[in-house]
Amino acid sequence: FESENNAVFQGVNVSSLYDDESLTTKGEENSVSTYEIAPKDSDDIRFQKSQQLVYVEGEKLVNLHMSIIQEDANLLTEEGDWLQNIQKDDLLGDEIDEYASRLHSILDRKTHLVSLLQDKIESLRSLL
Repeated sequence: FESENNAVFQGVNVSSLYDDESLTTKGEENSVSTYEIAPKDSDDIRFQKSQQLVYVEGEKLVNLHMSIIQEDANLLTEEGDWLQNIQKDDLLGDEIDEYASRLHSILDRKTHLVSLLQDKIESLRSLL
């Protein structure tokens, strides 16, 4: 930690990652990670709060990862169903268009899920 007014943990300005002097992650207003870092806190207290934050953010990463795996499994099942249906029918233009449209939506969703997970990983790594 550097100064009494700036929370710095292992070279990272932790306060710049959060709103208002609290350790609530920006964009996560309902976050459980709300450890106040007050200028009067000792370095030991600041370190303990930072450790708690890393633990909580790690738990969030694990929970997000589990949720994304579940959703990805559902999307994979849907993809399989689409493939089965499209392979057994004589392909009509409308069916191909519907298949391609839905496949595009599924892939967009998967891309978004991967991006969410990568952002959460980067957020956690910035605290380490």
